[in-house]
Amino acid sequence: MARFGNNSDPSLRLETRTGPAGQFQYVASPLRRTRLSSTKYVETTAQHVLLERSVEDGLVITAPLNTLAGSERYFQPKYSKLVRITFEHWSAGVIDNPWEEEGEPLPFGPDTFGVEEFLESLPAGFVKDPQYGLGLLKDNNRVVRLLEDHGSCSELRIVPGSGMKVDGQVFRMGQVAWDELWSEIVRINGRGNVAASRVKDSFVNNHLADALGLEQSRPKLGRLTMTKLLTRAANGEEALTEDDQVELLSAMQAQARVAAEVAPDTVVALQRDLELVNLDRLIERFEGDLEKKHGEEHWQQFFESNAFALQQVFGSPVVSVVSKASVGGTKLDGSGNKIADYLVKNPLTANVALVEIKTPTTKIVKSTAYRDGVYGITAELSQAVTQVLDQAHQLKLHFANVKSDSRQYDLEAYSIGCFVIAGRLPPADQPDKTKSLELFRGNSRAVSIITFDEVLASLRLLRDLLTDEPPATDPSTEPS
Repeated sequence: MARFGNNSDPSLRLETRTGPAGQFQYVASPLRRTRLSSTKYVETTAQHVLLERSVEDGLVITAPLNTLAGSERYFQPKYSKLVRITFEHWSAGVIDNPWEEEGEPLPFGPDTFGVEEFLESLPAGFVKDPQYGLGLLKDNNRVVRLLEDHGSCSELRIVPGSGMKVDGQVFRMGQVAWDELWSEIVRINGRGNVAASRVKDSFVNNHLADALGLEQSRPKLGRLTMTKLLTRAANGEEALTEDDQVELLSAMQAQARVAAEVAPDTVVALQRDLELVNLDRLIERFEGDLEKKHGEEHWQQFFESNAFALQQVFGSPVVSVVSKASVGGTKLDGSGNKIADYLVKNPLTANVALVEIKTPTTKIVKSTAYRDGVYGITAELSQAVTQVLDQAHQLKLHFANVKSDSRQYDLEAYSIGCFVIAGRLPPADQPDKTKSLELFRGNSRAVSIITFDEVLASLRLLRDLLTDEPPATDPSTEPS
């Protein structure tokens, strides 16, 4: 039955026997040779049960042991916690039974054990040669890792049906679910192998091209988007072209709804990864722009294009309604109209708030102390505070007209919130300036003052909360 190579152990004897209480067992008896002296050896055997059928409950039990000759863990368990793989009701209803009528169990007995036939009947994905240790093919060891890392299961039991559940120390898995799992792993390997084969063909062609008078070639990419990407990755091409990115996103978008139903956890993880990428780029751009002397127009456009960053300054959910919002105050000659940088609202209560955006270079604390340890607030900051308060006053006075004229009827002005984003925090070695700023804004109850440093810190904190490292995987499909 050897199928994986020529390393099987010729001294390994396999036999059937009747065990206790009528159990029929398949036993391995490895030959051990112990050196007594330079010229003398003693040979011993130890029996290990690889497979048995319990007459009482009808289970077929296999023990995943390492039977590879020369292994350091010779006849020790393959896995740290999983010590049994069993098959429940393994009869003609599940496999082809050449002995009995349909529905009868396999005739495991001293004379008609049919071990080789039974092993051949196991589902794909299991090792079927006892010379290489019963258990799972290496590509399925990720199943074992999940069971051992996230529970105390010591037994994997394949049962009829398609369900899966943990039952004490037993993980019960329907054969239908198992077959679906293994089939998809095979398809994944197939796609990867096709891509690797194309790269190998191209490499060999180019390596021999001069000697054979051939032209240099690039790997054939194929028609499918994923195959193209895998082929480029196997060829060592790290970056995706713009066309690749557009094609990949289009393919993802087309399959998103189906994927969300088939593998919701994977889709959520992908969405989170995309959000992390966007958040990383946003933080990187924000950090870079802080060091430049951009004007107010730049920062107003930045927050308009990245409303997510603006939302970090609020303690409750908000949605942007409009930028450059007219809040009233127009005189008879048409002058005096008050324009707020942003008008936002709470989506749950519809209550509105106004946001005034300055720049990171806006001075918010005076350079010289007013008294010992006391620093005044700059005119730039106090003017910004007064400006947003005046805008809120005008909006309150003209709120009905603003709603009607703009046809924005889902707005309320119960208590108009006022926010100013301006300047940067004082340096860490100037605590008196920080104290003065906190005293001022802590007692400015009508207006919330937020620095650009605090917006950046909120984005970084969110990034840290969302960060999660994926587990490593083993691509091999060889038996362990």
